[in-house]
Amino acid sequence: MIEIGYAGGGDFLRHDAQWWLINLAGRTRFVILVFITKNPLALAIECWSMTGHGGPESRQTSFGVPTCVNNFNIDSSGDVKSPLGSTELRIPYTYIFDQHQG
Repeated sequence: MIEIGYAGGGDFLRHDAQWWLINLAGRTRFVILVFITKNPLALAIECWSMTGHGGPESRQTSFGVPTCVNNFNIDSSGDVKSPLGSTELRIPYTYIFDQHQG
């Protein structure tokens, strides 16, 4: 699932990503959010999937908890930074070809 929004809609897009992952019973397993800003010219990408299992107060399903698993900030010079560490965009093969690991 890919959804693109404007800079002011980030919280709404994140809420949508969590909704897709929680409510579609595993049919959506990876969500990419793309944020583009004009001033300053920049691009941000967030990758979401279900991970681990949260405590009793989390929005937990049998598939885990919706989590931002990667985040990239790209400025107008092309410099890539990631608050979560890796600057490589990786989409699991099993998600692209809809193969469940078992």
